[in-house]
Amino acid sequence: MQAFVSVWGEGVYRLDDEVSTLITENLAEPYVYGLTLKDNFLYAGTSNLGIYRTGLQSVNWQSVNDGIDMEDQRIRSLFNIDGTLYAGARACSLYVLSESDVWGKQTIPVPQCDDAQVWSIARVGSTLYAGLGGGKGLYYQEGAVWHKAPAPIPGDKTIWGIVYDGVGVLYISAYEAGVYRCEVDDSGLTKDETCERYDESRGLATQAVRELYIHNDLLVAGSDNGVWYLPISP
Repeated sequence: MQAFVSVWGEGVYRLDDEVSTLITENLAEPYVYGLTLKDNFLYAGTSNLGIYRTGLQSVNWQSVNDGIDMEDQRIRSLFNIDGTLYAGARACSLYVLSESDVWGKQTIPVPQCDDAQVWSIARVGSTLYAGLGGGKGLYYQEGAVWHKAPAPIPGDKTIWGIVYDGVGVLYISAYEAGVYRCEVDDSGLTKDETCERYDESRGLATQAVRELYIHNDLLVAGSDNGVWYLPISP
């Protein structure tokens, strides 16, 4: 079994049976924010030089930036969601990889976006979510229209993490404002959504949560104060 880990300033490591190997052949820079797998390729989102990918058997990183604007090649998030690759960049920019390996751009219409970067991406049915930095909050797209998420999701915080459990619950981390659990329907966030704080009352002793993941039946939170986990109902 293989696993891949990015180490800031060093690049990407491959772990095989507890043996780690640095795999940086042709990787243009060692500052990697996002890693994801798709179709036997490993993709890496770099800090300043866009997105690279390599095969899993023979390491040879190649640039895959076709369609990404030069000024947007500061990649801050990279996700494979049901076989579609999404990349978050600067200035409220979100990219989606087409079947022809060309990235298509969307600009989230955030008032006074400045240089807010897209740190997290999730999808529920046809609804796409983007968590932004710079205190811009959470946005979601229904059809071709973007909306800001309603309360109680804080609108003035950085949304580092969004994760969907696949069966009707979305978890959201708002930096310094807690973790939220939102019940959603098959199409995503609706006006009748049910959201609740899901942190201190369940033993999470920090609000500085940056990443959220679901592993089997565990909700895992990566924070400035270590890694936390909570069993969740199926």
